[in-house]
Amino acid sequence: MSITHRRTSRLSTSHRSEKAFSTSSFHTTKAPVSLPKRLLFPHLPTGSELPSLLSADDPELNAELYDFLALALRGFVSPWWLKISRYDKEFLPEITRVVAVFLRSVEARLSIADVSSLIFKYIPTIVSQHYADYRNAASKVGTSYATGGASALPQIFHHLQPHMAVSSDGHWDETYIRQAVEHVMKTCLPQQDWDAEVERTIVREIVTKVVLGAAFIKLTQPWFIHKIALDLLGPPSTPTTTPPRVTTHKRFSFQQLVVFFLSAVQTVSGLCLAAITFGQKALHTIRIVNSSGSLVSDPRHANLAHPVIGMIAEILTMRARTSSLSALSLVRLCTGFSRPFLDKALPYILFTHIINPPQLTRIIAISKQTLFPNGYPGPPPVEPSPEEQIVLREQLEARLLTILPAKPSSLLLGPDAATRQRTIADIIDPLSSQECNVHLLILLFDAILLTIFPEMGMANGGVTSYTENDINDPIL
Repeated sequence: MSITHRRTSRLSTSHRSEKAFSTSSFHTTKAPVSLPKRLLFPHLPTGSELPSLLSADDPELNAELYDFLALALRGFVSPWWLKISRYDKEFLPEITRVVAVFLRSVEARLSIADVSSLIFKYIPTIVSQHYADYRNAASKVGTSYATGGASALPQIFHHLQPHMAVSSDGHWDETYIRQAVEHVMKTCLPQQDWDAEVERTIVREIVTKVVLGAAFIKLTQPWFIHKIALDLLGPPSTPTTTPPRVTTHKRFSFQQLVVFFLSAVQTVSGLCLAAITFGQKALHTIRIVNSSGSLVSDPRHANLAHPVIGMIAEILTMRARTSSLSALSLVRLCTGFSRPFLDKALPYILFTHIINPPQLTRIIAISKQTLFPNGYPGPPPVEPSPEEQIVLREQLEARLLTILPAKPSSLLLGPDAATRQRTIADIIDPLSSQECNVHLLILLFDAILLTIFPEMGMANGGVTSYTENDINDPIL
């Protein structure tokens, strides 16, 4: 009897212990490990945060950068590296370490680079020259200037903007991009990381093919530019149609006079409150800008608004019409009087509202969703048919016509509908040739590189001249 009782109590005790163990294991289930921790930091303790990639310790920006890097390595490195060494877990973390050193070095150079001149001087000048050269080349098509009419638009444009990295048929040289990335890596990486040829080559090819190659292919397509413009502009606002009022002739009463007076007082008070709020914000911004004494005596930031106004005038063909030319002269006169303040206000607005961690996080998130839609590299974009590309352009033209109200539109774009339609077509035409867009993209690429790495533009700036037949070329 005692043996039976002892056995029964032992079974009940074991049953309770198994139930308690299952309950405790259910409550202590491990949280899912993120992809960057599994691939890039497999030995990182559970619960610890990822090290910061940049000196600006922004958690959201750091997480997006690591997600983008992990997706890129999983999609483009792991498939072939697993065939070579299936159980090696140290290769991807070593690539991550090299990328982290590279990004910190580029960030340090960006902190001392003249980004304001790049945004407000160099890029507007390049865009203005692109529009002017395209229109010049388009005017020569079919004339004796085009080799008796035999040369097409891309060839004429190439003669106006020759570049060693672009052929006459509008194809860029991948070796040029690869050598530029190679020089950037040699400048940014320490000697021990530069000597690691395998890691260096993989990082270089990721930047050359995955980041720059995919971006160049998409950004040179006219239909892709039209689609981006439509996405940025958004759908047009649908005007609310109000039914026509039925006018009835009634006698003007004292009550209607009181209602009209109170409505006028409410409208005026609302306008006054809005003006006071705007004035307070403007005064606050002016105080902050005037207190930034580091930009007062910087000669590089002199007359920053002039190239931007020139670019807008070139894009809108404002010099071709009297009304828009008068408006352009008035704007230049006003900016000339306020030039000392604008030379300080524009860099402040750039680094406060445009180039900041939230905006960079948003750009990286959009790039990640575009390049890796399902967590893996997506298929190449399906090019729309010619008919669909025409529809995209027509939608963009119609959307651009509805941006400005009637009065500013007639002043800037033209007095009548036909002139405004022609002006909108002139705005879109210089971006409607893929071969010409390659020139624009390569020049912008050069401008960005020379801003961050100015020694690349010097005759003896440390850039080694490699050729395709050089057996010592580290790129080949």
